[in-house]
Amino acid sequence: MSPKDAQRGWAEPEDIRNSFLAVPRPDRPRFAGTDVLVIGTHIHRRPSGLWVVGRSRMPKQPIDAITTFVTAEDLIQRQLTVDEFNAAISSASRAAFLKALAGMLARIETTSTFNQDVQRDFANQYFQGPGLNRALAAIEAGRILLAPQTLLVAMKRASRKNDGAASREKFR
Repeated sequence: MSPKDAQRGWAEPEDIRNSFLAVPRPDRPRFAGTDVLVIGTHIHRRPSGLWVVGRSRMPKQPIDAITTFVTAEDLIQRQLTVDEFNAAISSASRAAFLKALAGMLARIETTSTFNQDVQRDFANQYFQGPGLNRALAAIEAGRILLAPQTLLVAMKRASRKNDGAASREKFR
């Protein structure tokens, strides 16, 4: 290490340079049971679960929007097939299906994807029995039942559907 490094503050701590054992000092707190220095006194957990050093009150950041979504497999305890999805879309008129999806999307967009009351309302309206119980448990755990992306994919599928078998093959 050159003398200029020490002037710039790049020097190793004195306790490390002189021995392999670090001598505890009250002005250099370490995590319990380790020799890892605590780099800040304001360490807190973000809503996303990430531990950060900094102010105790920080505005929401994009990482806080990361959430786990509920899948069809979570609700029906098996994988939903493309044929089952296409059959569900075909069970109603295309216009009625798109109108229903647009209504759901509008409600989510005017409140919030993360609004648990809205998510619970959707679960109570569209599910029953064990599927409803699984959906409500997932919502209570902070998961998202209906997200705008999911609804937009369903709308795209419904708007492109034809009654012919050839069109079902195209989407696989």
